[in-house]
Amino acid sequence: MADSTFKKLLLALERVVSAVDKVGVVHTFERYAADPDTFDSLFRTTVGNRKQIRAWTITRNATSAVASQFDKVTRTYTYTVRGYMGYEDKTATELEFQELIELVMDALDQQDDLDETAVLYSVGPSQLRTLELRQFGSVLVHYAEILVSAQVEKAITWA
Repeated sequence: MADSTFKKLLLALERVVSAVDKVGVVHTFERYAADPDTFDSLFRTTVGNRKQIRAWTITRNATSAVASQFDKVTRTYTYTVRGYMGYEDKTATELEFQELIELVMDALDQQDDLDETAVLYSVGPSQLRTLELRQFGSVLVHYAEILVSAQVEKAITWA
């Protein structure tokens, strides 16, 4: 069975986010673990010589559709790219996270068709919806939500 449009877009977004320098771990679905060892294995990585929480998850949060022609529908897929980075006051991690968010958004905004999946109206622009400190597991983290949309025209057949 061929991959769905949802999956093609998801994998393309994963490729784009993963390619950003020092982005950390990237997951294609929401992850969480209460157990500290599992939590660390999912979200902790080493960047430079510093081991820290630095991870991203990508998930679809909406798909809207309109009939664009008699035999076509235009779907707008909206994905949320969530970023998590361990907070440390003495090293000003907020500034580093702010820069990382900008790099991820720049990478997303450079996409014109997400591996030729979104070929109708292109992709984005990305939007930063949320940026705040949160408790994540037992760790205080910087948290961001970036929204990115892609429009795809699909042929439909009437049974």
